Amino acid sequence: MAQLYARLAPWLVSLAELVLLVPALMLVLSRASHRQPNHGRRLQQFFGDLARRRKLSVALVGALVLATRAVLIPILGIPQPRYNDEFSYLLAGDTFAHGRLTNPPHPMWVHFESFHIIQRPTYMSMYAPAEGIVLAVGERLGHPWIGQMMVTALMCSVLCWMLQAWLPPGWALLGGILAVFRLGVLSYWMNTYWSGSVIALGGSLVVGALPRLKRHAHVGDAGLMALGLIILANSRPYEGLIFGLPAAGAMLIWFFGKNRPPAKLAVGRVVLPLVLVLSLAAVATGYYYYRVTGSPFRMAYQVNRSAYAMAPYFLWQTPRPEPQNQRIEGAPRGRTAGGFGPEAFKCNKCGQQRIGLENPTFDEVCVKCGADLHTCGNCRFFDTTTTWECRENIPARIANKHARNECAFFQPKMVKDLAHDKARQPQTPDDARKAFDALFKK
Repeated sequence: MAQLYARLAPWLVSLAELVLLVPALMLVLSRASHRQPNHGRRLQQFFGDLARRRKLSVALVGALVLATRAVLIPILGIPQPRYNDEFSYLLAGDTFAHGRLTNPPHPMWVHFESFHIIQRPTYMSMYAPAEGIVLAVGERLGHPWIGQMMVTALMCSVLCWMLQAWLPPGWALLGGILAVFRLGVLSYWMNTYWSGSVIALGGSLVVGALPRLKRHAHVGDAGLMALGLIILANSRPYEGLIFGLPAAGAMLIWFFGKNRPPAKLAVGRVVLPLVLVLSLAAVATGYYYYRVTGSPFRMAYQVNRSAYAMAPYFLWQTPRPEPQNQRIEGAPRGRTAGGFGPEAFKCNKCGQQRIGLENPTFDEVCVKCGADLHTCGNCRFFDTTTTWECRENIPARIANKHARNECAFFQPKMVKDLAHDKARQPQTPDDARKAFDALFKK
């Protein structure tokens, strides 16, 4: 399947573009020579009539994507995920399809760490949720790729709609048809589980709504621009911000320029709808990240980078220290693997074992070194990779992790008393033989 697609796709794209280019050149040359044949005039008239029916053109572009790719399923099949990013997006899609915003961390999460996901404070994709929502719709309809196919067809339709705002109808339709074959059928936007089509959909909505707002100032166009910005913010936040700044600048120039609209019209039909829709979306996005990372202002992408990455993205940032692997409480490691000693609570500073397993009192100190015991460092929820270094939703950050505090979430960090287990291990070859025979004693 992969080899067939790799050989077939580039040639089909080139042939499709050639099929479209040859008639276009024939029409241009025939018009220039004033000897346009009857069939050429009919074709041009049919294409022009279709292009002038704008809504029909937009619908046909999307239908062409769906029909063409559906016909190719016996040849190309349904794509299988191959890259780490795709599996991350599919995790988000499966989570949303089951009615959840995120997943609880696995008790043995340290053994399941992988690329482009976060394990704590919750188990989820590190990417923004837009592509996951698309794949969730597809999964509910039968297969995640159905969502990818639908959003790619919608992207091509919206691209045609966007071109209609900037170009004559014929050129807009031709651009939509070119997008069908270049992007909508055989590209990786259609045949993988990446978010390319979602991002292009958001960008096309913004660019297509801009000139329409300047011409008519309809509330519906303001809503479509807001929807495009929402899609960009929830698919590629940084690129969406960079993309949205020129659009915002163009809107400001229109509001305060020579041909500015009446203030009442601009505020009532453009500004208020944009602000209202974007505000609601900001609250929804913040709530999503609150459920995933514990903070509405901290994206899952940031959690992943802080846990696993060292190199920053921007020049003004400094490299982070090398990530330290966090060991789950009581998990065996190295030569201590296989220990089955009793649980014990030991001082985080000196390692002195405390008598008793009940929670230490607020003012209790270590009998050996005198350090406070009711501290973040001695708590089982202490985790430097999470928000405020705690896996619980504490109301405020505790600055000193080794000073006593009155946190209501405190629970002592229990570890295995491997020294106790070591005393029980065989010390001589005869002891080892006796222990081995005891395992199979009837």
